[in-house]
Amino acid sequence: MSTSTSGHLSVHMGANARVECLTYTDTGPILCVSTPGLHLTVNTREREAVKSFDVDNARALVEAARTFLAECERLHALHSGQDDIGSERAA
Repeated sequence: MSTSTSGHLSVHMGANARVECLTYTDTGPILCVSTPGLHLTVNTREREAVKSFDVDNARALVEAARTFLAECERLHALHSGQDDIGSERAA
């Protein structure tokens, strides 16, 4: 049995997207990303026993999310007001 996972999934999150983390007292957490038509869950390999590599993966996920947030904030600030300008032109 292989212990690796492979594949590719691209999720374009819109205004209806929802992100949450479900936690339990005796099993590993479940990270959920939901958009209309898609529900993605990320969890530990063994739900009953969180391993050190699960902690390492979670830290890497947080770091990537921080970078994603910083870039979204930077680009939003760079282009802020342009959404309003487009709305005014359409009116």
